[in-house]
Amino acid sequence: MGTDLISSRQEVKSSAMEITVSFLVAGEKVFWVDGGNSFNPYMITAAAKRLAINPHSLLRRLFVARAFTVHQLVSMITKHLGPALDKNPDALGVIYDPLALCSNPDVPKTEAGRAVKQIAVEIRRIRKKGHRLIVADLIANPILLPPLEKGGWGDLKRGCLDGQDTSHTNNTP
Repeated sequence: MGTDLISSRQEVKSSAMEITVSFLVAGEKVFWVDGGNSFNPYMITAAAKRLAINPHSLLRRLFVARAFTVHQLVSMITKHLGPALDKNPDALGVIYDPLALCSNPDVPKTEAGRAVKQIAVEIRRIRKKGHRLIVADLIANPILLPPLEKGGWGDLKRGCLDGQDTSHTNNTP
């Protein structure tokens, strides 16, 4: 499957959730790293009810980690997501709204830049292993992030899409 980058403020959450539900319904595990602190399990239960499936059977295969700091986000992605996908090669990894914490005005730009570079490196590593990964970004104005040479939207996008056809990617802010 590889890596998909979903980038748009419109419909990102519902698209990521639909894909997540499809994996859960197929009996696969999903590892969801939430950088925006916005994961809503009720969206999963609502989908299960529409499909006449017991929501508990889906939720048991869903693992959500919420980051509250840039350091937590980097740790979740670099130390936990990759190994979880290594142990569960049929699982789906979702990195949801990874730039939200990095674009916080209270986070120094150099720190945000380092974090984005570390995340991009891990995305590349996960891609090279062929794991199923979705990176869903909600930042409306990525220019607020550090310039490309210091880490930022471009690094993250390159980490996701290096060498891939990007025609399926929506980059509309």
